[in-house]
Amino acid sequence: MSIGTLRFTGPWGHCLLVIGFAAFVGWYTADAYAASSKVKNLLLIGPVGLVAAVLCAVTLATQVPRLRIARSAEPAPREGTYRERWGVAAACAGLAAYVILMPWIGFDVATALFVAAGMTLQGERRPWVSLPFGALVGALTTYAMETVLSVPVPSLVVG
Repeated sequence: MSIGTLRFTGPWGHCLLVIGFAAFVGWYTADAYAASSKVKNLLLIGPVGLVAAVLCAVTLATQVPRLRIARSAEPAPREGTYRERWGVAAACAGLAAYVILMPWIGFDVATALFVAAGMTLQGERRPWVSLPFGALVGALTTYAMETVLSVPVPSLVVG
């Protein structure tokens, strides 16, 4: 990744994600403690928060030494595939469309389309692979949500 003349190499995205996880775990644990500091309330949250914090610390300790920042004389050229340049924005737009369209087209169809579009974004170019796989994931997820978890979801096909 480059910003101006600075080039960032190494697992910067991974480290930022782990820092985000650690911040969320810290906030959640502190909020649970503020709500009630009784052992009964913290019996699960405390140990899980501690394990998550340790895992985040170990991950950062192994990844931070690989981070590099270098200054170059000229900005990096804007090269790369569509996925490299716009993949994150396209995935965010797809997630927003998934959430917005779900009440109208159903959880099953929205999930199938989202999975198939995600596979296409990641490089799968065979629609006879991505569409049936998306349909299978959508149907199984809807079935599991309604049957196993007893959570009613809006569905168009499975029901």
